[in-house]
Amino acid sequence: MTTERVKRKISAIFSADVEGYSRLMGDDEVATVRTLENYRNIMVDLIEQHRGRVVDSPGDNLLAEFGSVVDAVQCAVEVQQVLKAKNTELPENRRMQFRIGVNLGDVIEEGERIYGDGVNIAARIEGLAEGGGICVSGSAYEQIENKLALGYEYLGEHAVKNITKPVRVYKVPMEMGERKEKKAGMRRWKKVAVSAAAVIILGAGAFAIWNFYFRPPPIEPASVEKMAFPLPDKPSIAVLAFDNMSGDPEQDYLCDGIAEDIITQLSQFYNLFVIARNSSFSYKGKKVKVRQVAEELGVRYVLEGSVQKSGDRVRITAQLVDAITGKHLWAHRYDRELKDIFAIQDEITREVTAELAVKLVEGEFDRVWLGTQNLEAWTYIRKALEHFRRFNMEGFLQARELSKKAIDLDPDFSGGYLMLGWTYAITVRLGWSKSPREDLKQAEELVNKCLALNDSDPHAYNLLGYIYLLRRQYDKAIQHGQSAVSLAPSIADSHAYLADSLKFSGRSEEAIGEMIKAMRLAPFYPTWFLWTLGSSYYLEGRFAEAIAAFKESRKRGPHLINPLWMAVIYSAWGREKQARAEAEEVLRIMPTYSLEYFRKGLPFKDPAIANRILTFARKAGIPDKPPLPLPDKPSIAVLPFTNMSEDPKQEYFSDGITEEIITALSKTPKLFVIARNSTFTYKNRPTKVQQVSRELGVRYVLEGSVRKDGDKVRVTAQLVDAKTGNHLWAERYDRDLKDIFALQDEITMKIVTALRVKLTEGEQARLSAKGTDNLEAYLKYLQGQEYSFRFNKEDNVLARQMAKEAIALDPNYARPYTLMAVTHMMDVWLGWTKSPRKSLERTEKLAQKALSIDDSYAHAHVLLGYVYLLKRRHDNSIAEMERAVALAPNASYNIAAFAFALNLAGSPEEAIVWYKKAIRLDPIPRALYFLQLGHIYRNAGRYEEAISTLKKALPRNPDNLLVHLHLAASYNSLNRKEEAHAEAAEVLRIDPKFSIQYFAKTIPYKDQADTERLVEALRKAGLK
Repeated sequence: MTTERVKRKISAIFSADVEGYSRLMGDDEVATVRTLENYRNIMVDLIEQHRGRVVDSPGDNLLAEFGSVVDAVQCAVEVQQVLKAKNTELPENRRMQFRIGVNLGDVIEEGERIYGDGVNIAARIEGLAEGGGICVSGSAYEQIENKLALGYEYLGEHAVKNITKPVRVYKVPMEMGERKEKKAGMRRWKKVAVSAAAVIILGAGAFAIWNFYFRPPPIEPASVEKMAFPLPDKPSIAVLAFDNMSGDPEQDYLCDGIAEDIITQLSQFYNLFVIARNSSFSYKGKKVKVRQVAEELGVRYVLEGSVQKSGDRVRITAQLVDAITGKHLWAHRYDRELKDIFAIQDEITREVTAELAVKLVEGEFDRVWLGTQNLEAWTYIRKALEHFRRFNMEGFLQARELSKKAIDLDPDFSGGYLMLGWTYAITVRLGWSKSPREDLKQAEELVNKCLALNDSDPHAYNLLGYIYLLRRQYDKAIQHGQSAVSLAPSIADSHAYLADSLKFSGRSEEAIGEMIKAMRLAPFYPTWFLWTLGSSYYLEGRFAEAIAAFKESRKRGPHLINPLWMAVIYSAWGREKQARAEAEEVLRIMPTYSLEYFRKGLPFKDPAIANRILTFARKAGIPDKPPLPLPDKPSIAVLPFTNMSEDPKQEYFSDGITEEIITALSKTPKLFVIARNSTFTYKNRPTKVQQVSRELGVRYVLEGSVRKDGDKVRVTAQLVDAKTGNHLWAERYDRDLKDIFALQDEITMKIVTALRVKLTEGEQARLSAKGTDNLEAYLKYLQGQEYSFRFNKEDNVLARQMAKEAIALDPNYARPYTLMAVTHMMDVWLGWTKSPRKSLERTEKLAQKALSIDDSYAHAHVLLGYVYLLKRRHDNSIAEMERAVALAPNASYNIAAFAFALNLAGSPEEAIVWYKKAIRLDPIPRALYFLQLGHIYRNAGRYEEAISTLKKALPRNPDNLLVHLHLAASYNSLNRKEEAHAEAAEVLRIDPKFSIQYFAKTIPYKDQADTERLVEALRKAGLK
């Protein structure tokens, strides 16, 4: 047996992370990530300048390696100096401070990565540093003691997990005043350190007791006049984050959890005013005076404390201060077993309420029970909260797993079910859930379990209200929000969630009142409070106050929400210039943003409110849909050529030229060509090339004009690169009308050349195949085609007549035969024929005739494929459709037809792939596409997708019988009986004589089981 030798070396390790990263992410995730990326880039540059290399940078951490401790420490000092300067550009609550640790030690090298004790010690030392500070290990200190004139402060020895001996730690002072100590002084300090340490250890307990009970507190009284807010009319308190005295940053969750639970308990007393966690915890890790806290938060009392955990023992100290008098009202130290922390929390809460002379309602204290006596379960939930507050999908999933572990340990822990429920509800709200309906159902079941165990938990009612708001059950959302506020009037989030429900219910004036209460309880409120307040002001028509709220939000970071709502508000206010500027800022921050996404965040009870907001946003310049991704080959949209002739009846001619160019370009697989259906939506609309590019997902746009005058024609054309705005090619042609075929070919080849597409001889031949030399026959065909696009019975007859006249002029012209075949197939599809069988036979014969003349005409193959499909000759149908797709790989209609044939032949999953390709080529699809794709999803058993797709067809044709039929079947398959019956009722409204038996005969499924499954679903929905 052989073993591979591990490669080891000595390196200077540089480890850094962000202080308070969870708070920053919880406040504004987008701004935090942007700042982190900026600062990380700065650090990487400085590390490279100091001859180091970055090993890894996951999340908010950064690990680097240096060959020299001197280089590592000099780099650390410069990093902190540069980032300190950068932080001055940010609001105080958005500043990002890194903690840095440097160690010299043995590491294992594995490729580009390093591991081992040397890395672990650096990470441990980093955790001992203050935000913006640097700590180094003893081994690193010995290398720089006499080389860098920085001055160092000895912090003693600290235990490191999995390291046998404690590690000496030194602080590198960052301020000049801290560096004035001479080296001799540093040496004297080293001599007395050992003896002093013993004295400190022996005296620590006595000092703590003296500090709490005998020494007059040097606390400067707070000034009521200087307070940021008026004092409430009842006792008001801020509970600061308890200090972690354990020396282990991993114990932060314990300290934070104890303080947060005390806040939660106190918040549930009616006669107390309690500052929210996010505001009181903003002082965590900072050296602040009680006076400052009281004046900034507008409270009279401040509770502060510390936690020290050692094994299964815990020491908790707490002191309650009257900030106005500067006196300690109460102080205590608890030395207990760790399992007693719940009792300690209760004792502290009782002592505080007693000192503040709070009169408790009978049973009020019992109501604030925390839900478990299982310390391990409680620990899991505290850690779950930390992950949840990162506000990303990874954090939510980690919180979910930890919550499940807590429930396994204590099935009666109500808080476990509550936390788990939030992990499902929040993903729905943020649009990250794959099954929103199921996740909301799961969240509701979990919160109901929580309430069954503790029906007085205000946070549970907040979650229940949140769930009902997402379901758009507004009255229930408000009812549960009010219950939460009633149970715990000092919980800021409860007022904020209630404000959200009131706003979306149309009660914006009440929403403003609740949000102002929330902001008073949380003076350092999260940014989203301003969003709810600002949007509520907008709904009340208080535009100036609305803009002020979003401007205040903007100071905290460049979040997209700010310019988005400001664009809406300015647009509603009639300030178009400002509105457009804000809309441009939205698209600068997120180029893919659209009203389609904005709509999801506007769950108003009255749809008219959401529609007005969207109208103002659209007016400001926010696009309706996100830009489609560019294909991996040259992509083009050919816009309808403008008819410059004075005769509107010549419209068919300019449209025909456009379509001929589209048809020609669609024949090569080396291009990506948008379908006529989508490009013609821009007809007679003033449109910018960039808009077309964004909405259709293409890089190049061809536009032009046609002027026909007697036997002369003038055609102008220009090809534009939408990405750069440059014209690749432009030309004007003055020709005889009889030269129109050659002119179309010339334009087509100019485009191909400009896009640098190389064609084979066969491809060139297919592109230039015009089908006839008879100009009059061609013009008759174009007129007939124009009539057929109108989709009504009268114009269908005219289209057939034009096709007959074209055939009479040129019997060897394939396209008029196909056009005539289309008119007979339309009679079958739309019920305009008395004999569907005869019309189908005519369609088949005409398509075959067209193919006998020109077997490369893709449209004729598709038509023949449809005939075979209706005759249940599925293999023949698919063969014809495949041939059509091969001949015109960019023709959306051909691909859609092929996909639908695959579906009816029993291959719905393959059909879905093809149909999505068809819609990508036709990004503004007709209702038929949504109907057919919805049908395919239903046949594949993907019912949620079927429903969402079918619904897209209804706005254009609300009386489409087939859409309602497939909706009824899909709802039934999901056991959503009420909705299934509603769709069945729509079917009978449209066709009171509807018969399942007759309908079943019209569906050409290859497998009878597919028909039976659909029939059974329709019967269960209530149809006969």
